[in-house]
Order: sequence, then structure tokens, then C-alpha cells
Amino acid sequence: MSQITNPPKWLGTDKENVDLMNFFAERANQSNSLLNISKLCKEFHTERRSKFSEKSLNSRIRAFRLRIHELDDLSNETKVRMLFSMSAPVDSGFLIELKKDADVEYDDVNRITKYEKKGGLKLVRDAVS
Repeated sequence: MSQITNPPKWLGTDKENVDLMNFFAERANQSNSLLNISKLCKEFHTERRSKFSEKSLNSRIRAFRLRIHELDDLSNETKVRMLFSMSAPVDSGFLIELKKDADVEYDDVNRITKYEKKGGLKLVRDAVS
């Protein structure tokens, strides 16, 4: 699994922000479905004895997820898994890049609903009723 070792400036100087994103990357790589962000923030807070409240962690991850595509240290597969499992909208430029190697379907707010890399990863969101 790829990890963030050279964080971008927008992630800030606090190591806990990097740890939080790496934690979510790890969980996303273990999942093929949506993750409960609040539950994972609680888990991170407990496991890592975070100095930030669960509410603060939740706010941070919801802001950071909009810039996942900018995390150069992560593989595209990890980025896709994170975007998919966190139900995050995909940057239009990154979407174009993904479509070069995969069939990608997305909803009206650019969240991945189906991703199938030729000969590789396949993710499909369950229908929402």
C-alpha cells in the first residue's frame, strides 16, 4: 500500500493530518464499499489517542477528501479506492486521467459509482433507493 511521505502544503504541518489520511487510505484499500467516515474518525481518535476531537477529525477528512487526487505519494488505485469509499467528488482533470485506463461511471456531483480498470480493480456502488 502506498503512503503519504511528502505531504502537500494544504495538508498542513501537523503530522496527525498525514496520519489521518494514511489511516483512511489503509481502510479504503481494505474495502470495496462505502466507509462510515464518522465511525472511522472515532476509531482513529481512540487508536491513535488523537489530540483532535472526533468532530474536528470529521471536518478535516471531509475537507481533505476533496483534494485526494493531489496526493502524489499515493497510487491511483489507492486514490480511487479513497474517493469511492469516502463518496468524494472526483476532480474533473483526474477523472479524465482515470478514464484513460478504466471505465468510470459517476453521478451528477462527480462521485464514482462504478470503476473498472481493464484487467484490474472493480468497484461498484450499490443502488440507492
